[in-house]
Amino acid sequence: MIQNFIQEQVDTLARTLQRSVAIDDVGINLVAVSKHFDDADDARVRAILARTLEEDSCRYLFSFGIVATRDKIVRIPECRELGFKERSCYPIRWQERTLGYLWLVGKVSPAEDKAAVACAGELAVPMFSMQLEGEQAFSKHELIVRNLLSVDTRWASRAAAILSRQGRIRTDRKYRAFSAATRKGTGGQHSELTFLRKQFREFTAAHGEAAPLFSDFSPELVIVVPADSSLSDPGTLMCIACSGLNADLRIGIGPEVDVLHLYDSYAQASSVLQVLRAIPNLGPCSTWEGLGVYGNLTLLTRNHEDAQLPLTPNIAALREEDPALFDTLELFLDNAGSIAKTSEELCIHRSTLYYRLKRIADITGTDLNSGLDRFTLHLELKLFRLTSVLLGDDEPATA
Repeated sequence: MIQNFIQEQVDTLARTLQRSVAIDDVGINLVAVSKHFDDADDARVRAILARTLEEDSCRYLFSFGIVATRDKIVRIPECRELGFKERSCYPIRWQERTLGYLWLVGKVSPAEDKAAVACAGELAVPMFSMQLEGEQAFSKHELIVRNLLSVDTRWASRAAAILSRQGRIRTDRKYRAFSAATRKGTGGQHSELTFLRKQFREFTAAHGEAAPLFSDFSPELVIVVPADSSLSDPGTLMCIACSGLNADLRIGIGPEVDVLHLYDSYAQASSVLQVLRAIPNLGPCSTWEGLGVYGNLTLLTRNHEDAQLPLTPNIAALREEDPALFDTLELFLDNAGSIAKTSEELCIHRSTLYYRLKRIADITGTDLNSGLDRFTLHLELKLFRLTSVLLGDDEPATA
């Protein structure tokens, strides 16, 4: 019924304007399209045949901010390389949530803009309802996947039996879990993760591999793939995490495990994700081993919800006295005490750096020539950076 209503709205607008109209969902999957009026381009024809667009084409459209914009009209310029004529996008939104897009190809008059904007407004509620129906349709499946990730092996065993009968998993194979989220877990989080699902499904289909399993552990999206899947390659994940709409995405990679021990893989992937969100310079994706010292620090901050920030009074005094000194000390220690490298990165003269280091030593009551004092300060600084971001009390660390 909802699909029929959307199609009727599209056909009515197309007859009124005497031009083609198309509706996509938020992931650029075709929802409805009118008959042609000789204004379709190559990209539109491909979308109709495949019911979606290729990754490069989606990335091109997303680059104009169509997901997050509050504008009612977004103009997309021509791109001959991808087969796009110039077009206009009319985002379909409901309560600050982007649900899809109405498209007109070619130049558009003010009167046509007005009609398209009105139609997009009319489609907001039915598109939201259709999305809810879709979410309900796979929520039962995702609940089964959530049980597969349970620490209780009895639940995991039941879920594995169901998914095995459905042909979704094989109990004799190794699997691994990924945990994905945007760096801050806000803003375009929903659209980012929706697009990630689409990318993963298309990637596995193109390589003839089993489709991933997904479960929403908001704000994290958990993905389960066979250990021998091409998606298990960190390089492949790096490309996906850095592409297009996913520029702010972070993915923690869990270890290979038996299907009944996927909780262990998920738990480790989730821990890795928390560190990646806190320390941007570690990159968009990593395994536990790839975290280096931060993996061990995470063990110390596992119960960070109830933890006090690990700052000694002297370090706290340094941060309160002058945040620039706090950052100078961290960079100095990150550079293994190199005066040349630290002064160069701070764009200050060496004599200025020496002055700052003397002030730091006086305030903290430490000897920066002492290896033990340096280690203690460095450990406290990194623990502070990690736990403060996890608690949402500070900006992410820079190294």
